[in-house]
Amino acid sequence: MVCYCLPDLLDLDLAILGDTLEVYQEYVSKVRKEYAHLTDKEWRKSRASWIKSILDRPFIYYTDWGNTKLEQKARQNLFQELQHIKLTNLAVKNGRKMN
Repeated sequence: MVCYCLPDLLDLDLAILGDTLEVYQEYVSKVRKEYAHLTDKEWRKSRASWIKSILDRPFIYYTDWGNTKLEQKARQNLFQELQHIKLTNLAVKNGRKMN
């Protein structure tokens, strides 16, 4: 049996990436709690790698709905998170603490 609804399901799963910044940040906080077994350094490294893999895709979403309604905001949210990770890594490297 073939599920032709897979693109819709994938887009629904990724929809949080294209939500408001506040909702997106709350989502990231919850994901971080799921990965509490990782050190902050390990978390930032793995999260940055995942974000880069998503941003490197030509499209994040698989449907026209996702591409038109969510793509731009998702890329903005992901890019901002990646920038925050880079700034945090730089601050840690220079001996400063950053949230």
